[in-house]
Amino acid sequence: MPLAQAVSSILLALGEDTTRIRLSYDAPASCPAETDLYDAIVARTDHVRRATSDESALEVNVRVSRTERGFVGEVRETVNHSESSARTVDGETCKEVVEALSLTIALSVDPNAHAPVEKPTPRAPAPAACPPAPEPVPAVANPPVPIVQLELGFSVLATEVLTSDFSAGGALSAGFSRKLGESSSASLELSLLFANTGLLATPASHKAEFEGLALDACPVRWQFGSVELGPCALANAGILEATGRGVSEPASVEHGWWSAGLDFKFSALLGGGFVFESALGATAPLVKRRFYTSLPDHVIAETPVISPLLRLGLGFRF
Repeated sequence: MPLAQAVSSILLALGEDTTRIRLSYDAPASCPAETDLYDAIVARTDHVRRATSDESALEVNVRVSRTERGFVGEVRETVNHSESSARTVDGETCKEVVEALSLTIALSVDPNAHAPVEKPTPRAPAPAACPPAPEPVPAVANPPVPIVQLELGFSVLATEVLTSDFSAGGALSAGFSRKLGESSSASLELSLLFANTGLLATPASHKAEFEGLALDACPVRWQFGSVELGPCALANAGILEATGRGVSEPASVEHGWWSAGLDFKFSALLGGGFVFESALGATAPLVKRRFYTSLPDHVIAETPVISPLLRLGLGFRF
């Protein structure tokens, strides 16, 4: 019985259009694997499948061997214990031989077997649409610092206007500052000063009061973050009054006071327009003043060679 007729008989007897096959494959290690041969058969026909161990099936025995010219393949099929004659295929490569054997086997079970059909590659899912980028949050810009600023302030002070003791008091100030660059400015400040010896301690022989004006001119003040500092020229002018104590007829004497010098200013920006202000400086009195009781050689106080001045206060900038 021809092989094709035998296979058709099996299909009719089983009442199905798929042929169950059981492969036996023997080939050199360099050849395609047995699974590659089966895949090549299935790619040519839809009417074949592997048989399970307890099913009757078409036995397909394939053997591939190496020759001097390349490779030779042989296929034998057994149906109902009847083995077909061997069919041989040769080629330069083992892959060519296995492909040809797969076509031979496919035609034996399906006269309409065709060339291998590549399965369509599943299309990659379209990338998910990216959500729109969030709108950037507008940066809150700090209001620009005015080129010219007015500052009003109050401070406490300590100074030495007479060599006998220190005087303490307060000051009211008003000033202007002008920006010179990103981190520098210049300022001019006028202050009303008041100091006397009674706030800290009063000497036994006299008491003294000083009222005057102070002019601070800072050619440059550097800013580092919220801190400003710089050197300034300082000039003081006012009235120095001394009153005797411990005498039968106390008298008061007033003299003019003029001094010039330098001070160093340190400021800290506190926010909201408020500023902590401090200054440490010294001036030299331009006129020497002496205070005595009844005789000129009985001096109870005199102006110092250098008059120190310390100020600490709070200001507000507009």
